[in-house]
This record gives sequence, C-alpha cells and structure tokens, in this order.
Amino acid sequence: MDAYNNVGIDSIETAKNLKKLRIENNLKLKQVRDAIGLSAEQTVCSWESKTHPKLPSIDNALNLARLYGVRLDQLYKTRPVKTGSPEKVDQEIRDRITISMRMGEFEEFFDDMRMERESICGPFVAAEAQREDGTWEPETIPLPDELTYFSYDLFKLKLCKKKGSNKAQFYPGTGCFVITPEGLEDEKLVLHNMIHLHEWVLNQVPGHYKEMVTKSLYQELRKSISNLDERIEENLSFFRESQTDCDEHDTLFFLKSLDLDRKRGYELGTIYGSK
Repeated sequence: MDAYNNVGIDSIETAKNLKKLRIENNLKLKQVRDAIGLSAEQTVCSWESKTHPKLPSIDNALNLARLYGVRLDQLYKTRPVKTGSPEKVDQEIRDRITISMRMGEFEEFFDDMRMERESICGPFVAAEAQREDGTWEPETIPLPDELTYFSYDLFKLKLCKKKGSNKAQFYPGTGCFVITPEGLEDEKLVLHNMIHLHEWVLNQVPGHYKEMVTKSLYQELRKSISNLDERIEENLSFFRESQTDCDEHDTLFFLKSLDLDRKRGYELGTIYGSK
C-alpha cells in the first residue's frame, strides 16, 4: 500500500511559538501559571522546553489562546507527516503503548536515575526559594530537560518476534529498544533494559549528573552490601581480563542492577545477568 500524507503537530516549533507569544504579551512563567490556574510553574516550562516539550491539554490550550489573544490554531505549529499504511501505524502505536505500560509498572524504582527530589539523589538537587511574602519553600535546582521531562517518547520502541537468542536489545546509537512478547513478560529482563534506557538519557547530559547518581547509589548500597567494593572490583576485572567493552554495563549500570535486585527480592547479580 502506498504511503499516505497527514498533518501532525510539530512539538518543537510549537514550544518556540508558545514562548514567543508569552514574551510578546510581556508575561512571565509565573504570570501564565496564575492566569490559567495551574498549580506548578514547571508545567508552563514543559510546554516551552527546547528539547522535549509537552503539548498543553486542550483545556489549557484554550486558556492560553484567550490569554495571548490568538485563535487556537495559531498556538500550534504543524508539519506534514508521511507514514506507511494505517494498519502498520496502528500496530506501531499499540506496540509502543504496550511496552511503555509494562515499563511504567516499575517506574518508581528509577526516581534516582531521574534525580527526583524524593529519591536518594535528593540532597544533590534540593534547594530553597524565597517567595514574594518572604517565606522560604523547598525547591529543586533546575535539571536538564532530558531528566525533568523524561519520557519513553525519547525512544523508538518495537515489539517483535524472537530473532536469535536475545529476547530484547537496546541500540544506544539510535535509541531503539526492541523486545519480544516473551521478553516483556520477564520482569528481570525488562528491569535490565530500563537501566539501559535511563542511563542512555544520563549520557546525553553533562557528566556530573551521572556521577551524582553513581555516588548516591554507591553510598546507599554500602549500607546493606558489606562487600560492595569487592563486587565492583570483580566486575571491572572481568572486563579488563576479557578485553570486553564495558561501556554498556559500566559501574553505574552494575550498581543500579544491585539496587533493583535488593528492592525486588532477587539474588544479587540476577538483573545484571538477565539477557
């Protein structure tokens, strides 16, 4: 079947347009938040993100249009979309939803790799901000958009039939994650690859963020794993002696796999070895 053309919303260009309209109306982020009744200023920031913007809901879009004095269609920027058959597109969407929902079951265990305030990385991002009335409130230091607005939309997610011995494979060069239906049922395998995906995002931002996550995991795991240093050294020695590239399973990956073993009740080393 021939490819067909459609029109989609260009999220990056829409984000630029929303920021342009706000500036033209001499409004600050906080003023927009208050004007349309939002609880968090960060929501407005997410609409104007330079790298991974989120589109406002239809209700918020209508409120923005009224606030900026434009029609609804003047908020959004569109682009032509050329796709394959409708059936193929529908299947790709279903696969993406299936994989995202499965990984979403374990998302709470990765708050540290997104450096969320309530995680073990909290001390690195905690701050205080003084409000207009002089009071101080807990705040979080600004993080790269890739961490603040982490989403599986960053990746190409594919569900496929088994090929060879692997039930799952992440390709860091393209950000593509492929998994079989059988692999998706394997909790350990899903967790193994979720580490890959989250670490891939950390590799897109300045290196000190990854160092903070690694340090936080190390300090936390030392409390419950007495021979942690020996385990780390053994893991590094394996790569040195086998002359195998350890980039895909570095120290951060190793530590996070132990953390997940501990939280999910597996023997230490289980998730690290899942393939």
